[in-house]
Amino acid sequence: MAEIRKRDGEFEIERVRATKVAGAPALDILGEQTLSRSRVRTRSVHVYKGRAEYVFELLSPQRRFGRVERYAFDPMLDSLELTGRVKARGR
Repeated sequence: MAEIRKRDGEFEIERVRATKVAGAPALDILGEQTLSRSRVRTRSVHVYKGRAEYVFELLSPQRRFGRVERYAFDPMLDSLELTGRVKARGR
């Protein structure tokens, strides 16, 4: 949580939970922030596999968040297959 506060002191954290995504350890962060003077609900999922960190973010106005989360974001996370291999630049 200190990292989140360091990056954006205005981000209001509602929940941080450890979970698994595609069989890999993950942090699921839910909160609210202001972007371009608009309040948005934010869900950021950080998945750690091998030497890689995969980050998936959902940002939406509060009134649309649940629908987008349910019909797009959660199914996307459920369908992930991760290798954890990081390709070197230029190859």
